[in-house]
Amino acid sequence: MSWDSVLGGFSPLTFSGLESQRFGLSVARIAVGIGWPQQFSQLTGVADSIRTQLESCDNDVVIMRYPSETPELPSISVPSGWQILPAGSLMYWEADLASYEEAQVPNDMSSECLLDPVVDRSEAYGQQALEIIADSFSGYTNHYSANPLFDRKLVAKGYLEWAANTLSLSSGYACVLSQNGHMIGVATVVASKDDDCVDEIELAGLSRKAQGQGRYRYLLDAVAHSARDRGKRKIVISTQSHNIRVQRAWARAGLLPYLSVETVHCVRSGLGTKPLQ
Repeated sequence: MSWDSVLGGFSPLTFSGLESQRFGLSVARIAVGIGWPQQFSQLTGVADSIRTQLESCDNDVVIMRYPSETPELPSISVPSGWQILPAGSLMYWEADLASYEEAQVPNDMSSECLLDPVVDRSEAYGQQALEIIADSFSGYTNHYSANPLFDRKLVAKGYLEWAANTLSLSSGYACVLSQNGHMIGVATVVASKDDDCVDEIELAGLSRKAQGQGRYRYLLDAVAHSARDRGKRKIVISTQSHNIRVQRAWARAGLLPYLSVETVHCVRSGLGTKPLQ
């Protein structure tokens, strides 16, 4: 759920072509941001809109996200004929760049900001950045894991598509962390549309060989440095609530929790299930 959607109101059902192609099912998304009270006087208004969308759609799976402070939303909005699969929470953290303090980068490490590594560097360089993302998030448990209709082996492909799409945007860029000339970490970042003073880190990870040695902080600092130089006032980042390890790293770097978002998968009844792979 992008930062713009988090701050926004009710976003109508949108077909997700990439997810549909990846999993072989018709997948759509519905998002409810914290700005929903500006559109509706009561939560029942949001629920009625969601119900209308679900009753008229022909999708197999609808991924719905909504603020954690509205836990009753699925039960009052999802009509009969759909199964609700709870799929976890997203925790959003933020850093005020006016007070953010960067750690000193060791002499054998370097970080750089790339507006588009595929264009500004080489195809091989860009591919290497995507491979770091794939390696970092291999086996990561996310909301797809809650749905037995989704093949787990295809989840990593989604991260590659997400990263490549971000880098294709005019508002997207990457920060790369290298050690002794070898790329070990990548963060993909996009500037918020609704708030030009915010940069959102969408994906940030180190290769598995480089993890657990305190290097993640330098990748986070690289994004903060880049965002500050570009006139931003804060950075935001999110992860599944169970990912305590990275949230502890964010806390050590000075980030603070901002809000949480729930995810449910609405699955059309009668589809059946298949074993998780």
